[in-house]
Amino acid sequence: LWTVLEILQEKGKRYKVKWAGIDPETKKSWAPSWVHKHDCTPDLVAEWKR
Repeated sequence: LWTVLEILQEKGKRYKVKWAGIDPETKKSWAPSWVHKHDCTPDLVAEWKR
């Protein structure tokens, strides 16, 4: 499992999420990506909907 810091956008059945951590190869934050809504925790979704 990977840790998500926050949801950035919502589109259809997906959320664009910001990942925690640093890519060891680039030394930069992981790029945000789209994931299915059912892959996000209820707490994360509740924070997004506030």
